Amino acid sequence: MVSWSDSESTEGSAAQYISSDDSPLKIPATIDEPSFEGLADDLNVICEHGNPGRKYVAFEGISTGRRKFVCSIPGVENCGLVQWVDEHWPEHLQNAIHKLWLMYEHSQHAKKMACLEHSSTVHNLTQQEKDLQETYEKLVEDVNNLLDYKDSQPEVNQKNDAKNISVSVESSMTKDAGIKKLKAVVDQLKQIHVAQAILKRRKS
Repeated sequence: MVSWSDSESTEGSAAQYISSDDSPLKIPATIDEPSFEGLADDLNVICEHGNPGRKYVAFEGISTGRRKFVCSIPGVENCGLVQWVDEHWPEHLQNAIHKLWLMYEHSQHAKKMACLEHSSTVHNLTQQEKDLQETYEKLVEDVNNLLDYKDSQPEVNQKNDAKNISVSVESSMTKDAGIKKLKAVVDQLKQIHVAQAILKRRKS
């Protein structure tokens, strides 16, 4: 807790001296306010380091907008909050500010969840694209193998050997089916690319 006591300055002025115990002090977040900034040299309010407090405006919770003096020493040596300039806001104003902060927190949470959902969607689309790409490459390889096999068969054997004719017909049918499947995979890849582009535009 912050304790207040009257101290004696070297110049005999009635300055207020602020001291704190070993308990950690949470200093509310602040915003810059040109009308209330800099050191409080003219107000005779000093912290336990013997330095004048620095002027700030709170920007956290129901104290948002209240002016205060804060120890000007940065880091762990900071002795904590020095003094509030403004009294607590009226209860109705505190309630309104509290609701505004709740709305802000809910909005931030919704944004975070949307980002997580977006990341999950992108991950799934990327995995689908990878799987389809592998399928596409395998189909291309199979079709090329079928074509190479067909070209490697002697024409005389294809004419005179009924078995070879049957194999050729079957290979041709398989090739046609493979080409159709290949086309379907390519169409799916295009759809995934379009979906990813839409997600990126929404994110930006």
